[in-house]
Amino acid sequence: MSPPPQGSGSLGRALKAHALGLAQAVVLVAIVGSLMGHLGALWWFFDLGSHFRLQYLGILMAGGAVFLLAREWIWAGTAGLFAIVNAASILPFYDPPLPPPAGEAPLRVLVFNLLSYNSHYRQVQDYLRAQSPDLLLLLEVDSAWARALGELSPQFPHQFQAPREDNFGIAILSRIPFDDVRSLDLSPIGIPSIEAQVQWGGHSIVIVGTHPVPPGGAAAARLRDGQLSDLGRRLGGRAGPRLLLGDLNATAWSHPFQQLLRDSGLRDSMRGFGLQPTWLGPFGLFRLAIDHILVSPEFTVCRREVGPGLGSDHRPLIAELALPRRSPGASNARQ
Repeated sequence: MSPPPQGSGSLGRALKAHALGLAQAVVLVAIVGSLMGHLGALWWFFDLGSHFRLQYLGILMAGGAVFLLAREWIWAGTAGLFAIVNAASILPFYDPPLPPPAGEAPLRVLVFNLLSYNSHYRQVQDYLRAQSPDLLLLLEVDSAWARALGELSPQFPHQFQAPREDNFGIAILSRIPFDDVRSLDLSPIGIPSIEAQVQWGGHSIVIVGTHPVPPGGAAAARLRDGQLSDLGRRLGGRAGPRLLLGDLNATAWSHPFQQLLRDSGLRDSMRGFGLQPTWLGPFGLFRLAIDHILVSPEFTVCRREVGPGLGSDHRPLIAELALPRRSPGASNARQ
């Protein structure tokens, strides 16, 4: 048997060292991102680190396995510690959901950021007809989308639209008559939101739909955070069943989002249904749940799921929500 080529051992050691160095670098990025995400209250840029808890967890678990194989105990322990920190933020979304009230027809709600230059009009129309939600909030509605949504009036006769030719048009469609519906000015740059009121199961429900700007810089982050803060105060001061729907350009771990939940008294409908990303992100690597259905304590979330790709960079979000019936003679108002 011929001896191994000279230098093969040193080559193997060099490759191992390079692989270990790469693992250390990637794990360090995940650790720094994890720490940044917990300091989002201090600076908008730190808050960007809060959105990728699932990605950090995957990186840290894989890195920890590499370090264990390499007998790098300190690195393995550090990766494991930060993996636990991220897992602790994720696991509450996998708690068992509450059982729905018996015998109540749920309110079916859908939120979808259409993407203004998406031209899959017929595909979206067919999907919305097939899903037959009671309430729909649609975002990035321009004039072309406004016409396409108008064609759905036989199925959704109650519509309020505020189309724009940028990415911030908005519309609410309903099978249930509105008691009241109007545009809200929550943004200093004139981006419209919508507030509506409907009757369901003997309850008067307040629905707010909104789409703040993405936090692409310090000024944009201030605009988003200000709008979420305004919404928290507005909805926190209201009694009775309330819904907040929209593309909030924030994940559940973002500091402004957490502050919104505290101020408004709403809860995230995703809890109990696992992480459900709606925004696909670049290359699908950074899928994030930034479209939301937030509910007041009166609601039980019976079902929640993400729909298919329909030409947008977002996917539809659908939830079925139950309320205890207030009076036996009240109509559930479903048409």
